[in-house]
Amino acid sequence: MRKFAWVLSCLACACSSPNTSAPHANSGRVVGVKSLPASHAEVLTLYAKGGHDWEVARADVFADPALGRFLVENLAVEMVKAHRALGGADTERARRAFDRAQLELVRAGECAVATLAGFVEVADSVSSTLAVGVLARIGRPAVAPVAALLDRSQLETRRRAAAALAELPHGGVTLEPVVRTRLIQLAQTDEDWVLRAQCTTTLGARGARDTDVLPWRMALETQLLDADAAVGEAAASALKALGDARALPALLRALEGATQSGDLRRFRATESAVVTLSGEPAKADLAAWRDWWTTNRARIEGAKPL
Repeated sequence: MRKFAWVLSCLACACSSPNTSAPHANSGRVVGVKSLPASHAEVLTLYAKGGHDWEVARADVFADPALGRFLVENLAVEMVKAHRALGGADTERARRAFDRAQLELVRAGECAVATLAGFVEVADSVSSTLAVGVLARIGRPAVAPVAALLDRSQLETRRRAAAALAELPHGGVTLEPVVRTRLIQLAQTDEDWVLRAQCTTTLGARGARDTDVLPWRMALETQLLDADAAVGEAAASALKALGDARALPALLRALEGATQSGDLRRFRATESAVVTLSGEPAKADLAAWRDWWTTNRARIEGAKPL
């Protein structure tokens, strides 16, 4: 947690933009450019100047781990400050600063991931959301650092990480099964129903990006049975997003359970998934759906996902 302490310090102090001040590398204090080491001050000056000089310098800055991290930290703070200023007196200037900071963070790529993941962990909700947007644009290098946040003790951090993973791309053949396993564990065992529902939703989003939907579908079918209606609703919606019609038997069983219990919320989400995956209009009752399934079972069980 220590290496991200500057985030909260800078946000709380509403530090100035990169051409006027920066978080001190060791203490987290906001200091003026004149108080920085010459190399750090030069980086901020070049960034503020922009144009050809900055384009030439960028690669060298990010090739140096310390300077790259220093600039990324300032860019992240600049992004948040500019976003907060969008509704102020100089919206156009704030928009330019915001867009440029975001673009530079995306261009920084993997160099920016640790800092942005720190925002997801400890910053306020708006700053976290901004960081997730950039992480999604950076892509696969962001998956492992964000997935690591699923193991944090703080509930809100785990929830944020699960939500962020719904926006991030497939992690690849080695990492993605690890991410899936942890999401399933949380979806099935965490005491907080909000987190279970979020992990369930994320399973559907990530599974839809995978070439093998089977393990995702099996996990989501289990989630249909969660005691909390919100989780069951999330599971039905996730199966709908997954697009695998072979989930229809489990969905029809869940539809029957929701009918018997009078769980309208779960019923509506499940029926919507059944309609989408079957390609059929809503039917009058469960008996009609059972008849339809008997007729179409062989075709669907041998079909590929939508």
